[in-house]
Amino acid sequence: MARLNICKLSPPFGFFKKKDNLPKIRPSANSNRVTNATSITVLDALAELAKIESENVQILSNNLSPIKEDVTRTLRSIQKVAEELKKDKIKLDEHKFKSIVENSKATVVTSLEREASSDLPSPHSVYDAKRFKERLESIMNRFGEVSGSHSKVLNVFMKKYAGKLKDEFERLSSLLQDTKSVITDFEQEARVIGECNNILNTISQKTSVLKSNKIEVENTRSAIEKLEYSLGELNIRLKNLEDSVEFRESVHTLSEIDKAKIEEEEFNKQLLDLFGHLSRAITKYSYGMTKETYRRLHVLSEMPWKIFEDVEGVSPYIKLLSEIRRSVQLYDITLKDSDKVIQYCDHILKSLPEFEKIAKERKLRLESLNKKNANSLIENSREIREKINNYNDSIQNNKRALERLTKEINEKNRELEELTKKAEERLMIISGRKFSIST
Repeated sequence: MARLNICKLSPPFGFFKKKDNLPKIRPSANSNRVTNATSITVLDALAELAKIESENVQILSNNLSPIKEDVTRTLRSIQKVAEELKKDKIKLDEHKFKSIVENSKATVVTSLEREASSDLPSPHSVYDAKRFKERLESIMNRFGEVSGSHSKVLNVFMKKYAGKLKDEFERLSSLLQDTKSVITDFEQEARVIGECNNILNTISQKTSVLKSNKIEVENTRSAIEKLEYSLGELNIRLKNLEDSVEFRESVHTLSEIDKAKIEEEEFNKQLLDLFGHLSRAITKYSYGMTKETYRRLHVLSEMPWKIFEDVEGVSPYIKLLSEIRRSVQLYDITLKDSDKVIQYCDHILKSLPEFEKIAKERKLRLESLNKKNANSLIENSREIREKINNYNDSIQNNKRALERLTKEINEKNRELEELTKKAEERLMIISGRKFSIST
């Protein structure tokens, strides 16, 4: 029986010239990928690969089926040899070898019959093809073990059967090599199809992400446009507000209020410095005084401007200062500089009406200025300016995000272009047809 030539049984998988090497693919020299090419989507390309993969499985089955038939025929031949050997009475010149020969013969026959009757799977699928190869390897290994361990007995006492078995084993070995070759070719081409599938799936995923990025870009641009429109309106509102007579009057009013408050601070400091000259006298006078008197003394010492805010007016304080002066003058209070303290008391008592007048006039002026409600327009202006700043920040943030997204999209476009070229080139190797994949 001649060795099986599998190339003549069915079409080869055949997209490699050399089965052990993937052809080196050079990138396209120009960007015109669509010339004489069939335009297809990624899904179409995946379907084309699935079709080729299915056809290859069928070719695998077609190539292995006749091998299986030949293996089956060979196993039948081995079974016949085993049956002949089993029936044959081995003639021995020396009786002492009888036990060894009979035992070897029984072992060989049993092994041959068992392995020759093996049920081999029909290689209709990739899984069955691998099982077929594995079963055939197992049979060959078992035959090898049996023939190897009993080779001397076979070659000496069963030489006729040893020759027949050797021929059948060699035929099986040849068929096993053919099986391995067919499966190896199939797996190699399946691997390339799998790689192409992976590239196409990656293209699909990146295309999906790219679409999301483009939608995000449009949303970001739309957000920038809306923010810039709103910013323009806010600038107009601010200009109209700050150009108005009411706003200018409010600014002037607040300026007058600030001016009055500065005057008030200076006035309070002046009073504090003036009454500070009486601090020791006030402290000594406070000993043993009533709670109310002590409160008024504390005002004179620490917050003399509060004199003009007291509900009872300045009279109680004038009376209190007069009593302090008298106590110093009569030496009820002993001080080193009592003459100076008396002079300061006289000066304060003389100036209090004028101080009271200044404080009341300022208070009335502040009340009048505050009634103009200038703060509302100024606060409105401040809020608009704050919004303008926030809008400017948001616009800048969105522009940075837009720049980042644009860079990402450009990078993804470059990656997609490279992946698409790879997929198209592999599709051409696999299918023999030129495709242009549209994303």
